[in-house]
Amino acid sequence: MTSNAEGGKSIIGGIRDDFKALSTKQLIAVILAVAVSLIVMTVLLPVLGSIGMSVCLGLLLVVIILYMVPHLMGIWSGKVKSIAFVIFAVLAILIGTFGYGSSMDDSYETVDNEVATGVTITYSETDGTYAMTFSVSPTGAGIGTTEAGALESWRVFVAYGPTSMIAYGLISASDYTEVYLASDQFTATSGGWYQTTMTFDNMAEGNFNVIYVYVQGTNDEGNWESITGVGMTYDSGISSGDVYAQMFYGAIYLVVICAIMFFVILGFSTLMRRSATKTRQKMESEGRLYPQGYGRCKDCGAMVLPGEVVCRKCGAYIDVPEEMRPKKKDFVTCSECGAEVPADADACPRCGARFDEAEEVEVEHVDGSVETTTDSIACPHCGGSIPANAGWCPKCGKKVKE
Repeated sequence: MTSNAEGGKSIIGGIRDDFKALSTKQLIAVILAVAVSLIVMTVLLPVLGSIGMSVCLGLLLVVIILYMVPHLMGIWSGKVKSIAFVIFAVLAILIGTFGYGSSMDDSYETVDNEVATGVTITYSETDGTYAMTFSVSPTGAGIGTTEAGALESWRVFVAYGPTSMIAYGLISASDYTEVYLASDQFTATSGGWYQTTMTFDNMAEGNFNVIYVYVQGTNDEGNWESITGVGMTYDSGISSGDVYAQMFYGAIYLVVICAIMFFVILGFSTLMRRSATKTRQKMESEGRLYPQGYGRCKDCGAMVLPGEVVCRKCGAYIDVPEEMRPKKKDFVTCSECGAEVPADADACPRCGARFDEAEEVEVEHVDGSVETTTDSIACPHCGGSIPANAGWCPKCGKKVKE
């Protein structure tokens, strides 16, 4: 059943009809939009996040592709675009949840030693105690602020916390513990390196833990700024089920952001299109605009204005819809094909029949009577040539005889 109680089409019936109306090219465009959006979401988005660019940029690109590709192919139906987004959303969530599962689980079982310019970090675990050894070289690799390259004052900033979600390989934590290790907490070693060990007493059990380590120094204004650093994650016993749960929540989170942006754009465009449609309908009813499908010449495609009988570009006859024809009291029609003919025309714009002054012209009066004449006179109002027995001028529409 596709009809509701009032006899109109149901939502499902309307969606089915909208999809049936799509051409093959339009259907391919919808499929292509969904496929490309999935590639951006699952491949490009993690790359943007890993190089420090805004993830929102990738999400906006997804929304633009999903909306604009069908739109450029002439798909105006909001139902079709909405269904395309729903298909994208379902596939994106499935890929985000299960497509990264095994790789994420394998990648974060252990933490490798991390090395950045001027800082080396090693990890050790003993009897459930999590500890990291930090080796810092304040004079190394040009990170110093003095002419000699050494920092006048420096410290190590450590921030760590449990992950809240994993979205397509991007790990997010919302609750960090922050620790500052002053330079006097480090012991000098060989080669200008300093070393200390930090024990994480409150590392979250059964989770991924995000750890960021930054070497900070004072700038010329005496403010602390990060000079070099490194980030890592540590698996403190998270289960595979929890890994998939965090990836599911992460995929849902990003898809919801996409949905908000997509349907805001779709809603505004729908309102604008409805407003434009109402304006067009009003102009059509007032005779200021042709109905859709009649605004251009069928032979050459040139724009046609209301009231024009022949195309200004190619001279082809304009088949004016009945509702757009001027309401004339008297009008002249071609005796060969019945086309509306200007009173001063030498030939029919539709069939090409030639007219002359001696040709017999039919004049239909308001009361329905029809007279024929071969004589013509000049309209006293506009000067146009009209049949002698016409009561009204077909050119200006004014009464000729009292």
